[in-house]
Amino acid sequence: MNRFRDAFCEHVGCRPEDYLREALRQTLHPHAALLGGLARRLCSPLCEQLLEDAGETTTGEELRDVIRLYEYDVHWHGGFWVRRLKFRVSGQRLLNLHGELRQRVGKNNLPAAIPGTRPVPATSG
Repeated sequence: MNRFRDAFCEHVGCRPEDYLREALRQTLHPHAALLGGLARRLCSPLCEQLLEDAGETTTGEELRDVIRLYEYDVHWHGGFWVRRLKFRVSGQRLLNLHGELRQRVGKNNLPAAIPGTRPVPATSG
């Protein structure tokens, strides 16, 4: 099975070295994404670690475990910008992205959809 990173890069048409930047752009909380590069600078190393770890997952359960660890770390180590103002990756957006990739890329490339995830609305551009 493909890793999440591989399926994501194939889906968005980015190079593997651009995975972090592109995945961060698509999974930041919406208000943080509006700030573009500033949000990326304010987003803690916790966000980058989450996306690195998520990129290596091959099953939905692995992805959920990575998100649970991230949420724990945000709670205890996130700081004001990350915890209170939500300048961070949205775990739900990451789960939704996984579901979207599952539907578009196909069964052979990603694990079964994660129960309880909501479909991602189609976006233009």
